[in-house]
Amino acid sequence: MSNLKPKIYLSVLFVVMPVVVYAASPNIGEMMVNLKRDLPNLVKFIAAVSYLAGFWFIFSSLHELRIYGQARTMMPTNINLSGPLVRLIVGTLMVFLPSLIDTSIYTIWNYSSQDMLLYPESHDWGSEVTDGVIALIRVIGYIAFVRGLILITRSARQGAPHGMMSKGLTHIVGGILAVNAVGTVNAIKGTFGL
Repeated sequence: MSNLKPKIYLSVLFVVMPVVVYAASPNIGEMMVNLKRDLPNLVKFIAAVSYLAGFWFIFSSLHELRIYGQARTMMPTNINLSGPLVRLIVGTLMVFLPSLIDTSIYTIWNYSSQDMLLYPESHDWGSEVTDGVIALIRVIGYIAFVRGLILITRSARQGAPHGMMSKGLTHIVGGILAVNAVGTVNAIKGTFGL
C-alpha cells in the first residue's frame, strides 16, 4: 500500500500539470516561463481538491453528529463531540479556500491577493527565473495552507499525537507567508534593515 501512494501522486501530478518538452536548446528562463504559465492550473486543482475535501469533512461530521444525537437519546455515552465540530468548521473553511486566503493576506499585509500582482517597480522581480520561482513558492504556500487545515482536523481525533494542532497552525501561517513571498521578503528586509 505504501509503495502505491507515490505512484498515485506522480500520476496525478502528470495529469494535472501537462508539460511540453522542446528539444531545441532549453534554458532556465524558458523553463521558468513555462512553469509560471502552468502553475495557475495547479492552484485551481488545489482549490478543487480543497472543495471536495471540505464537503467530505462537512458531510462526515454531520453524519457523526447525527449518530451522536441518536446515541444520546438512547443512553448516555462518552463520545467526544470536538472531532465532528472541528471537522465541520475546517470543512467550511476549505469550501471557502480562495476567500479565506484572500482574507488572511489582507489581515497580514493590508492588501488583497489581487494587489500582489502589482509589485513595486523599485524591486527587481521582473526576471523570468525569479517570476517562476515566486509562482512555485506560491503553489507550495497553497499546499501548505490546505495541509495545515487537514492537520487541524487530525488533531481533534481521539489519540492524536501531541503538537498536531501547532503543526497545523504553523502550516497555515507558513502557507500564507509563502503565498505572498514577495511581501514576506519585503517585511523581513524592512524589519532587519537589509
